[in-house]
Amino acid sequence: MPDFFPAKGSFHSLSRIGFSYYIHEVDESGDPRYYGYVDHRGAWIIMQQNRATGAHRYCAGKSDFSTNWTGRVGLSYDYFSNVV
Repeated sequence: MPDFFPAKGSFHSLSRIGFSYYIHEVDESGDPRYYGYVDHRGAWIIMQQNRATGAHRYCAGKSDFSTNWTGRVGLSYDYFSNVV
């Protein structure tokens, strides 16, 4: 797991409401790598880390993490500021 994205992360939206997400799933089997985080309400963030380019993109939702984690390769990813 990347050092800059700890097992527990606090993310703050533009509206200054804080959310705490905890690591739930990790897929480091290829490039890109994927890291799945879930909060206590079931909201989730999946981070896509492209090791070849150094890019990090995100996808987020409010429920159904397991279905989205299974389909993570086909999700649409964007900059963090555009997702949360």
